[in-house]
Amino acid sequence: MYERIYARFRVFLISILVLISLASIVYFHLILHLGTVYTHFFYLPIILASLWWGRRGISVSVILSAALVAAHLSVRRFDASPDDLIRAGTFILISVVVAVLSERAAMARERMRHFNLVLRSIRDINHLIIKEKDQDRLIRGICEKLVRNRSYHFAWIALTDDHGRLVASAGAGLGEMFQPMVNMLAKGSLPLCVQRSSHRRGAFITRDPRIECAGCPLSARFPDQGRMTIGLYPGGRLQGMLNVSMPEGLITDREEQILFEEIAADVEYALGGLALRDEHEVTLEEMKESEERFRLIVENAPFGYYRTDRAGVIEYVNPEWERMLGFTGREMRGRHITVTQPGDVRRRIIEETERVMAGETVRGGFGLKRKDGSIAYLNYYSQPLYRRGEIIGAEGFLSDITEIKNAELALTRSRLMLSRIIDGSPIPAFVIDEHHTVTHWNRACEKLTGYSAAVMVGTRRHWEPFYPEKRPTLADIVIHSARDPGMAKRYEGEMAPSSVIREAGQSERFFPLLGMEGRWLFFTAALLRDAEGKIAGAIETLQDITERKRAEDEKLRAHMELEQIFNTTPVGMRVVDRDYRTIHINRRFMEMFDIDSSHFSKGGSLDWDRELVKTDRALMKRIPLGERYMEYEMRARVRGREIVCMVHASPYFSRDGNVVGVIESFTDITETRTLQDGIMHIAETERQRIGQDLHDGLGQNLTAVTFLIEALKEKIAHHAGAGVPDIERVEGLIRNAIVQTRSLSRMLSPVEMERNGLRAALEEMAETTEKIYGVSCRVFQEGNFFIEDNQAATHLFYIAREAVTNSIKHGKAGRIAIRLVEKGGERAVTVRDDGSGVPDGPADTGLGLRIMRYRAGIIGADFSAGNGEDGGFEVSVRMRVADGDESGQDTHAE
Repeated sequence: MYERIYARFRVFLISILVLISLASIVYFHLILHLGTVYTHFFYLPIILASLWWGRRGISVSVILSAALVAAHLSVRRFDASPDDLIRAGTFILISVVVAVLSERAAMARERMRHFNLVLRSIRDINHLIIKEKDQDRLIRGICEKLVRNRSYHFAWIALTDDHGRLVASAGAGLGEMFQPMVNMLAKGSLPLCVQRSSHRRGAFITRDPRIECAGCPLSARFPDQGRMTIGLYPGGRLQGMLNVSMPEGLITDREEQILFEEIAADVEYALGGLALRDEHEVTLEEMKESEERFRLIVENAPFGYYRTDRAGVIEYVNPEWERMLGFTGREMRGRHITVTQPGDVRRRIIEETERVMAGETVRGGFGLKRKDGSIAYLNYYSQPLYRRGEIIGAEGFLSDITEIKNAELALTRSRLMLSRIIDGSPIPAFVIDEHHTVTHWNRACEKLTGYSAAVMVGTRRHWEPFYPEKRPTLADIVIHSARDPGMAKRYEGEMAPSSVIREAGQSERFFPLLGMEGRWLFFTAALLRDAEGKIAGAIETLQDITERKRAEDEKLRAHMELEQIFNTTPVGMRVVDRDYRTIHINRRFMEMFDIDSSHFSKGGSLDWDRELVKTDRALMKRIPLGERYMEYEMRARVRGREIVCMVHASPYFSRDGNVVGVIESFTDITETRTLQDGIMHIAETERQRIGQDLHDGLGQNLTAVTFLIEALKEKIAHHAGAGVPDIERVEGLIRNAIVQTRSLSRMLSPVEMERNGLRAALEEMAETTEKIYGVSCRVFQEGNFFIEDNQAATHLFYIAREAVTNSIKHGKAGRIAIRLVEKGGERAVTVRDDGSGVPDGPADTGLGLRIMRYRAGIIGADFSAGNGEDGGFEVSVRMRVADGDESGQDTHAE
């Protein structure tokens, strides 16, 4: 990074100096019209450019010289002087001289740096030669040292045998490009540089690899660099090649070639040393092996060995003999061979020894007594020992067959035990051999089939208790399949592979011949193999599953009946687990919501789906806490119309009594709710009409009567003053009637058909509440809250009035706050008090709360009621803002 910054600084500095020089030319020639220019400053950019860039820096002197000459010619009519022409030539000459000297100095520095790197590589290679003993690691390390020190761009070594075949190779700085070269050398196809260097000693130079090494896989690698190749002659024979890549300017230097030849000499020395070391180690190993061969054979022999003299006295026993009999060589040397054996074995050993001393070779087997008193079964081979043609003793070889003998005894015992296990097993079973002949037929099988073992063992009629005609049993099929895998296809429907045992099968079937009414049997068969892996037979077990089959049939019938009831009920049913996944739905549910059985497995995302998930999450929070029955109302759009369902939810229990889900039943009450909404709408409309009639009809008439009474009172005041009090009493009664009429009209139509009429009605109700009950009742508004639908506003008013009444009557509240909030696309009416709230238990069991919930459902709003976190009681009604609703009222709060 610093080099790039320095290079940019050079360009910037030279550019500034050149611009200053050009500016001086313009100033002296074109402005002052002088024939000469003070050009001593020009030497600074010219010399710096030549020093930094070599021959490329001459371009600066050419530019300045051309500018100087051009300016001189432009003012020639004023003062013709050849000085500028001379200076221009001087500039170019000085630039050329400095550039050539600069390049030669740089080349000398590069050459010296490269020599130092090569010398460092030679030093590292010498250290590697001293430490490394493995040939492959040695040549790989040499290549890495040559490249790692940046002495060469890449390096590779290839070693061959006396016939020129590649035996080892290594490279560095080439990466995957070295593999094609290895493949080429392995095929015996040698590059031109290798061919030439193999015919003479010394380094072979390749200046232009693209021309001189055509066809070489490495010719495209560093094409502007030269190559040096040299043969490796450890031991005086050509055993490989060393090839490196280096700058073209250094490759012809004789000192560079001498250093490269020195590296090759070091490599030859290392390879020759490895060969001598290997030969020396092989010779020492052979000598050592020859010295210890006999001792190793005897000491480590897997058989016992002993040697005696002519009198039968033991001279030597090997470790295996000691292991076999438990006596050490020190205990037995100098003692007779029979000293540890009982009388009958001793006599036999003496007889066999006399025969050996007579020149015979004796073989046999017997049991010898061990030191611990146990018997070792041995096979022996004894022969005479000769010296100069005379028998001087005997030697013997013993092989331990104790394990074989014990195995034979164990096999006999295991066969007897197996026969007893099979016969005593409560599971019916029979065994056949490889010829399909019955070898075992246990008592449980006798009881199941009614055929005795005396009748079945030794025959091939094991099919007879099960089938009306001859056919293979499962044990026969297992044997057939093992011998001929192709035959297994004929019995694919007869058995299924066992998931527990290899080479075993299982199946179940109804056998009408067993018992009075037939029996269901689950039977398994497994292949039996001997110690050598050969097929010895098969065993088949039988299990009576008749009762289980009957229970399964009964369970299936009950399940089908339950499923029929589940699907034929007129109520939609749905079961979800604790992860909110639907696990059961009935036909009525699918009809109600217009779906098929694959809807939930495909991840349906209808609006009512999201509503169900939202409700399921709420149920999963409440039902596991002890609520065993819940009821709520749900609205959804199906097939373009809105449906209303009454949902009853109860917990779904597992066998151990844990809640694992929720069972929901959906009752379509759309028509009922539509009728109720219609009736409510008619009632509200009629009530508002009566209220308007009272206000506009009777109220106006009564007001007119009061005016007439006022006029009448003025007329009779002068003629019948005694009747004025009666007229005033009538006027008071009529005015009271007017007040009552207006109050009744306001109760029948509390919300006027005006923008934000709900708030005005609530404020009037709050003012009345404060006057009547003496409590604080305030209305607060946040956001642009208003309701255009007069019916919805009326229901919200009645909900708020009922909540205020409950707060005073039941909660004994002293402060009530009514909040109208519009935020985040949602409108909310909240009534909160500071009363005592409700006791523990459900908060929506009262008649008033049920009426409020019903009114909220009519206008499609969410209703909630309960104790607040800080005390008191809170009633909340929330409804979404429909698209197209306008907001025209500023945020206001009191």
